[in-house]
Amino acid sequence: MNALRGLATLLVAVAAAAVAAPALAQTSSYYYKHQRGMDERFRLDLGGFFQKFETTVSLSNAAGTAGTDVSLEDDLGQDSKQTSFGADGYWRFGRHGRLDFAYRGWNRSNSHMLSKDIVFGGTTYHAGAQIDSRLRVNIAELYYAYSFVNNGDLELGLGLGFSTYFTAVDVSGSGTVTSAGGSTAASAISETRSLVLPVPALKAYFAYALYPGLFASASFKGITGTISGYHADLQDFRGGFDYVFSKNFGLGGAYQYVKINASRSGTSGDLAFTYKYEGPLAYLILVF
Repeated sequence: MNALRGLATLLVAVAAAAVAAPALAQTSSYYYKHQRGMDERFRLDLGGFFQKFETTVSLSNAAGTAGTDVSLEDDLGQDSKQTSFGADGYWRFGRHGRLDFAYRGWNRSNSHMLSKDIVFGGTTYHAGAQIDSRLRVNIAELYYAYSFVNNGDLELGLGLGFSTYFTAVDVSGSGTVTSAGGSTAASAISETRSLVLPVPALKAYFAYALYPGLFASASFKGITGTISGYHADLQDFRGGFDYVFSKNFGLGGAYQYVKINASRSGTSGDLAFTYKYEGPLAYLILVF
């Protein structure tokens, strides 16, 4: 609900600004190029995302018995901070229609001695067991967006598309473990699960020229719902500044906050995760 309220508030702001937009700036092609630096068709941002994580995963067994909510940072000792690669941009069909795309990915792992019992899938890993954990996440986004206003000074629009989460979790333990069959032994056992979760979401965005070539921008993506056993609650906020200092190049910085609760119910158990990650981004801008 918070995501939908945030989206509704932003949509009202977008609509109000769109009504007022004709009074804000000229609309000629010359003025557009003057403010933007060029009449671009394609933009690509390449850079780093300096993330701070709070991550929880759980896996129920085949009978549907819930597993422990395992904190990767607190329970499994994974580092809460990491720098990862990010890329995003758009391809314009004209002044109004555009195709937005983005990629994020990270790979986190650690070896850690448990301080308490945890249940993951059909296995109980007891306190004192040495746990090797690994989380691999790739996020691919594709949205069709329409800019209701795009006059050089101001761009305002809405989008609809997918943020797809490719998640793989590996947990293995050496020590005292209890298998799905109920036998307890000092041995090694592992659980591996993966989940591909396409999350349909709404997007709202704006960019405003503070000075020719210098822009303030913000965007929001969000959705809450359950479809065919998949559940997702997504909130994604981003805001920052871009400076296009030449015809084809620029630099940008932003801050992004993302929280997603997601799960998939099925006969082989329910893999669920909660990702919260946030931090600054720095990137090179390529425009053509």
